Amino acid sequence: MNLTWDDYGEIRSAIYRGDSKTELKSLAVLPSKAEIKAAIDFVATAIDNNKAAVKSGIDSALGVSTTPELAATIFKEVVSLYVRRY
Repeated sequence: MNLTWDDYGEIRSAIYRGDSKTELKSLAVLPSKAEIKAAIDFVATAIDNNKAAVKSGIDSALGVSTTPELAATIFKEVVSLYVRRY
């Protein structure tokens, strides 16, 4: 996924709100914008690098070939639930 500067801004703003703001402030050193961008890039790259494996696993579990949209929805909902419970 090619993130835009607006995407980075949106993600960075979300990181600096709520509980994560407190978590960031508890670090020995507050990460710079470049460091936050690097973390965001790492996560985006990790997801991109594993899309095919995730879709293949979903297809295998369901016993059918899903559309990329359905696989993405299943992935999104699982990640969303995981994050809420993390």
